[in-house]
Parts: sequence; structure tokens; C-alpha cells
Amino acid sequence: MLSQIVHDFLKRFYALPNLLIWDKINTGDYGDRFKPYLARLEGEYPTFTVLPYMEQDKSFTWFAIAFNENSFTQVREVIRSFVGTTYSSMDFYQVDNFNHIQDENVRIFTNGHFFKFRGNDKAIGQKVQDLFRLLRERPERGVSIPTDPAPLLRTFELALQAGEHGLAEAQIVILERHNLIDPRNALFMRIEMLSRLNCWKEILIHPQMEDLLKSPRPARVTEGIIRAVYSEYLETLESDSESMKKVFSEEIWPVYQSLFRVRGSLTHPHVLMCFMLRSVMPEEPMHELRNEILSLASGQAIEPLLRSLTNDSTSITETLEIAVFTLEEAKSLADNSRYEEAFKLAVQLPLSKEQIQLLLICAYELQDLTIDKQVVDLIFQSTTIIDWKSILTTRHLRTCFEYLYPLNDKKSNIQESNVSATLPGSWNEWFDKMEDFDLNQATMLARRGAVEWHRDGFLDNSAEMEKFKNFLKDGSKTTQDTLNLSMLYLLRFFSEDTQWPREELKDTYGELHRIFLSHMQGTSEEMKISSVWLRTLLNLGLPKDQYRSLFEDLTVTWRKYASREYFSTLVPVLSQSADIPCPDLLSRCRLVHQVQDLASKNKNFGIEEWVKVEDKLIPKDWDTYFGLLHSAQNDYQFLADWYEQIQNKDIDWTPTSALRVNDYFIDWIVEEPESIKRSILARALLPFVQFIVQYRDFPRIDDVDLYENVAEAMRIFSNKNEETLQSLIKLLDGLLLKKPGEADAQWRYMKEWLTFQPILRLLSSIFDCMELFRDYGVPGMEIKPVWDEWVGRLYDKFEKDMDSLRDYLILLGEEVSGNYDVLELLRKQVQDITQDNSDPLQKLKNMKITIFSCREKAANRAADQIMKRNSLITVNVCTSDRATDQTTAYARNSDLSVVVTACISHALTYGIKDHLSYEPIYPRSSGEAGIITRLEEYAMSLNAS
Repeated sequence: MLSQIVHDFLKRFYALPNLLIWDKINTGDYGDRFKPYLARLEGEYPTFTVLPYMEQDKSFTWFAIAFNENSFTQVREVIRSFVGTTYSSMDFYQVDNFNHIQDENVRIFTNGHFFKFRGNDKAIGQKVQDLFRLLRERPERGVSIPTDPAPLLRTFELALQAGEHGLAEAQIVILERHNLIDPRNALFMRIEMLSRLNCWKEILIHPQMEDLLKSPRPARVTEGIIRAVYSEYLETLESDSESMKKVFSEEIWPVYQSLFRVRGSLTHPHVLMCFMLRSVMPEEPMHELRNEILSLASGQAIEPLLRSLTNDSTSITETLEIAVFTLEEAKSLADNSRYEEAFKLAVQLPLSKEQIQLLLICAYELQDLTIDKQVVDLIFQSTTIIDWKSILTTRHLRTCFEYLYPLNDKKSNIQESNVSATLPGSWNEWFDKMEDFDLNQATMLARRGAVEWHRDGFLDNSAEMEKFKNFLKDGSKTTQDTLNLSMLYLLRFFSEDTQWPREELKDTYGELHRIFLSHMQGTSEEMKISSVWLRTLLNLGLPKDQYRSLFEDLTVTWRKYASREYFSTLVPVLSQSADIPCPDLLSRCRLVHQVQDLASKNKNFGIEEWVKVEDKLIPKDWDTYFGLLHSAQNDYQFLADWYEQIQNKDIDWTPTSALRVNDYFIDWIVEEPESIKRSILARALLPFVQFIVQYRDFPRIDDVDLYENVAEAMRIFSNKNEETLQSLIKLLDGLLLKKPGEADAQWRYMKEWLTFQPILRLLSSIFDCMELFRDYGVPGMEIKPVWDEWVGRLYDKFEKDMDSLRDYLILLGEEVSGNYDVLELLRKQVQDITQDNSDPLQKLKNMKITIFSCREKAANRAADQIMKRNSLITVNVCTSDRATDQTTAYARNSDLSVVVTACISHALTYGIKDHLSYEPIYPRSSGEAGIITRLEEYAMSLNAS
């Protein structure tokens, strides 16, 4: 039989727009098809199951649900292994990475222990039915029933910090269902929940409010009710102090006076305002309380408002004269519910049986951890033997004792003469005495301490904070197990600090967040809390080591819990990180790449949103990119995916950037990097060289060292192919223009590099290379071996479109005294070729052509050759690297401009472009053959059109 809770859930689940309707399921209209799905939800303790949800298009979304962490792990493993590839994130199936209308309903019912999937519905249905059959036939292993409240209390706190009302309420329901809390504490939890979620009106109209006001309650509950009172009665009157006093005296005090028995450790500004109003009531002023509040609020934003209630800008130094000095008078105060005053008097009296009884009663009624500790310390420090049997003479006294010493303390019992002073008064004492507690005691103390322990004297005490950080770093199992359940209370203690965040505590915040991440279970609520702390840490500005640690931890967490929910919380954080200084770019880039990788594979992740953020985070200049690659020691393979995204346009390539990158290349050349880094360099070098040679003021005399080292890096790391060779030629063209004395040395390096099997398709580039160095004065005898090797091996393999190259090879061979036999064979080939009188240059009639090139010799040879082949063409050569009156005149008066971009300043290119009559043409190289070949191609294209 289904319980009422399960019945209500199913009724909500099987309701429109679900095409499967609960009434039909419940009445059997669908036959027995649903029995296996629902059978596992019957009884007092339902077990994990799978529920089908029929969408409007009659496809199904399948919900796998469980009721605690163990069964959730079990259902994940069972479904994934048994149903197998029927559902998968591959092959167009989806798992969990999509939103659904039933998410919130299922989340509340299962306490977040569910996942959903879609796929081949027929196959999934059959597999699930088979699974249910096997589960029915398997011997029962017993039902998992929660027996420990600590994990549920952790989830409760998690839900409150994340603002998840439904999840918080679900924890209370489970605690009640399994008798893990009594009705009184369940009420306290609900009031705390309403308070933390700012549901002030709901608190004041709560049906059990009258009982709450009459009975002892935890300080966190008292604070919640006081804040509700302030919000509903006083907040709108803050500008009118007299009206606030009147409302407090006439409307609040008659109903809520029991809230103001003791302020204790409560410091919220609205609580201080209410206690200040109590202290200035003319019928019974409390000057000591008044001064205490003013002192506490000194320098805070609330101070002017507090002082406005006192009608005086200075504090009163007089204190209330204590008229009660005897134990009997202290008892009288307690009998009149004035427990704080009774306590303050009783602690000053000599130790006695009656005094201890009164202290126990006051502690129980006030329920403030600071008061509890004073009582425990006083009893522990007693030098006399305490006869507890004679003290705990009534059931109420026994209740008061057990409030202070749950389960009679782990190491003591009532029969002993004393009890151990294990009640801590701060987080450091809590850590220090952790071995004295069991896990539940430690967690409950942390829960109370988050609200009741004082921050003054702790957060502003450097010695205490240093000790606290050392405790956090303790890797012992006891500490880690306790922190797993108590970390959320630590986060609350720090985040509710009135001076949060404190600049001087950012390293402590970082350590707290690190531990929180390490204990994360991947829930969306944890992700929300983490994002708040992340933003805070980033705004504070972390040093490099802490920044790196933070993003390394985030990367590990993302790898474990990557999901749509985590994506949604992490993207705004990453976006924020792009707008502030980044002390360790590599660690952030690792995380960005991990997120990018998954986002690109999941369309429902909000790819448009991600693209905008990604654009801010990925390196967009070579200086940054090579800096990352240089500094990376491990886990940097992702950089291989990013070099193509570097934008060569609009980058300000400064001399400082060039010097930095030059240093990186020197290191890589001297100390050869590992294979992965070599591979990345090999792929990134070509686009980098393309950027250099196309930069607006290439070549720069200041950058010649960079050109030399990049050329050497290409010879070491890049593949030997046409693209590499052409890039090298362009780079060396610029280097030799600024530093011609390097020609001999660079040719030696190139000659060594060219010792590989000659390939026909590389021959034209090899010719460009030889011609370049010959123009810069390299002796023919040095070039001859390369000419002999390449031309000698390839002369008999020439293709028809290489006829013009043959002529240039002959001229160069004659100049460098190439192999005589090879030259003769080339000349014979020329003679044997059928003469074609249709020279393409003859098609260019009466043209004025200007060759813009900084390589004067090659440009002049090309000009002479062109005019020799067509006497109607006039060719001018312009070797200026900047726009001048002469260059603009050439551009304006030319019918065609040949712009050799390999070694010409882009300042010239930009300077003449507005004066060109026609679109210019760009040769593959600055050599004679490159210029003429490109002009021939241009001429033939005119003929074709």
C-alpha cells in the first residue's frame, strides 16, 4: 500500500502535461503495466525505482529515483550497468543534462536523489521491466533506514544557505518520519528555516508561536523571531525613533517580552535595535544593556540609528546598581522569568548545591552557548566534590543537566564526582576538544556555535586565526569526518560576519572553500554556495599560489560533477574572473578548457551564453599564449586546441612582447621541451610566423633576435613541408633585410635543414630559398650543393606547368656553377619543348606596373625580365617601406601594383591602398620567379575572363 506522502507525490507527477494520468493508473485503466514501477514505492520504506513520464509528443522521460545516498548510488550503478547503452550521452541519447517540469517535485520527494534520462523508449521500457523482475527474484537485503540525523541536518543547512525551501522542509519531514528529532526541535527547525529564508510574516502567524514564546528555545530561533518582529513592526519606522519606541512599548513588549530575556551572543543589527528599544523603556530602563549595545555597535553602520533611540550622542557610564546579593533573591528573579539577571548574580555567588541547581535552570531557559560554557567551566573548576544525586532531585533538573551534558558527556557519567569541561567557547576550542565528542555532538555544537560563538576577539585576532587555519589543515580522519558534516556551519559563521568579507582573512576563506569543495557531493545547492564564496574570493584578490589552488580545486570538482546546473553557476564566476587581474592564468585556462569541452558537446548548456564568456577567457595574443606554454609543467595539452583561436588582427605587438616571446624560444631551443610541448610548438609556430610577417611594421630592427630564434625553432620543431619552408623564407627575408650580415650563418642552418629526400612539389620553394640567399651575397659555392642535390634528383620529373621554373633554375645554376651535366640536360629539355608563341605577358598591353618590394635586386631582375618579354609594359620598382609622396604617386599612376608582402611594411600597404586604381596582386615570395609567376597568372586570368 502506498503511503499518503507517496500517493500525493504520484498524483502530482502523473498530472497534466504528463499524458499518463494518475486516476487511470490508480483505477487500473492502463492494466498491469504500471505495477512494477509503483510496487517498489509501497510500504513504510519505499525503495528506488524508475518512473516513466509521457511527453506531449508521446516520447518518454524516465526518472530514476531513490531516497538516500546509498540507494541513489545503487540505482545509478544498476541503471547504468543493466540498461546500459540503451541510454547514453552518446548517439543522440540524453542523460540528466536537460530541465524538466517535474524536477522540483521529484527533488523535494527524493531529497535530491534522482536523475532522468531519455532515449529508445521501447528498449528502455523492456530493460527496466527485466530489471524489476530480477530485483523481485533477488533475496531481500533489508531496507536502508536513516539512523543518523547528522547528514540530514547537513542537507538542511545546505538547503538554507542555497535558499531551497522545499529541500529544507524535506529534511525536517524525514527526521520526523524516522523519529530522529522530537516535535519541539522540528518546530525550532521550521522557525529557523523561515527566518533564514526571510519569511517574516509566516513566522509571526505560525500556529505554535504562543508555545514558542513560553518555552526555552535556541538562540538562533530567538534571533529569527526577533528579526521577524523588527521586519513586520519596526523596519518602516527607522526614520522616526519616537514612533519606534511607542510601537515597541505598546505593541511588541506586551506580546513578545519573553524574547528579550537575554541578548547573549546575538549581534544582528535588527536584534541590537530591538534590545536597545528594550533598554530605553522608561518603565524599566537597562543602562548596562544600553552601554553594552553601543559599545558593540561602535563604528558600524547601525550605530547612528541606535544612538537616535537614546536621545544622546554619548554613552552613559553609570551602571544599574545591583540590589540583589543573595541566592534567594537570584531565585526570585528566576521565578519571575528574569533568567539573565538571575544568572549574572548566581555566577558570582559561592558554589553550593542550590547555586548549581539555579545555574542549570538558567542555562536551560536561556539556551545560549556562551552561558552554557560559563556554567560548565564553573562546575569543572570547582575544587569541591559535587554530589550529583543530591543536586538532580527533580525531573526538570535532570532535563536541564542533560541539556548541558548530552548523554552525560562521552567520557563522564552522573555517578562521577564531576563532569569534564568539554563545552567549547570558540571554533579553536571546538577543534582542540574534538576528540572528546562523538560525531553528532561535534556537529550539534558547530551548528549552535555558528550563531552563538563570538566573532569579536576571534576573527580580529591574528594568533587565533593562525591557529584556526592550522586546525583546518589537519588531515586526520576524525577532523575530516567532522568537517564533512560541520563545514556548512563554519561557512555560515564567517559569511554572517557583519564585516564580511574581511581582506585580512582571504587566505582563511580560501582554505574553508577548499575543504567545502573536497566534501562536495555534486548537488546544485552546494554549487550555489560555492559560487558565492568564489565570487567573494575573486573580488578580494588572491595571491598567485592561492589563486592557482582555487582553480585547480575547481577543475577537479568540475571533472567530478560536470552538469547543466554546475555550468549555470560556474559561468558567471568565470565571467567575473575575466574582469579582474588573474595572477595564474594557466590554472584558470585549464578549467575554462574543461568547461568548453563539455559545453561544446551539449547544446542545452546554453552555448550562446558560453561563447560570450569564453571569448573573454581564452588567450587572444601570442605573448600570452606562449607565456602559458612556457610556464606549464603538466596538464597543458589543451593549449593545442587554442592556438587557432588567437586573433592576428588588432593585436598590439610591442617590443616588450617580442622580447618576452624571444626569451621563451631561447629556453625551448637550449633545453628541448618534452614531446607534448614539442608537438604544440610545431603546430603553433606556423600561424605565429604568419602573424609576424603580416604585422604592420615587419620587419623591425629591434626584433631581429626574435626572427633568428623563431627561424631556428621552426627548423627544430616544425615539419619539413612546403608551408614551413615558405614561412621560413618570409621570416628570413625580413631578417636579412634588417641584418644582411646574418646571411652566411642562416644559409648554413638552412642547408643542414634541407638534407631530406627532394620532393618535386617543394622545388619552387627551394629555388626561392636559394635565390634569396644568393641575393644577400652567399657565395655560389655554398649554394651549389643544394642546387646539385635538388635539381639533379628532380630535373627529369618536371611537369608541364614547371617550364618557367626550369629557366630560372638554369640561370641560378649557371650563377652558382651547378653540376654541368644537369645544366646540359636542362638546356636540352628547353630545346626539345615545343615553342609556344603565346607568352601570357604579351596579353598585357600598354600597362604601367609598379613592384613594391624591399628586396631590390630580385625586384629589378623581375622588372627587366618583364619589360624584355613585353616592350609595351613599363615597370617601376619602389623599395620604400613607408608611404611617401613618391609611393602614393606610383600607386595612383600604375595600372597594376605588385605588392611583395613578405618583407614590406604594412605601413606602406595601408598608405597606398586608397590610391590604387585596381586591386593589387601578391606574389608567393619576394624573388624574381615569384613575382613573374604571379604576374603570368594574373595575365592568364584576364584572358580567361
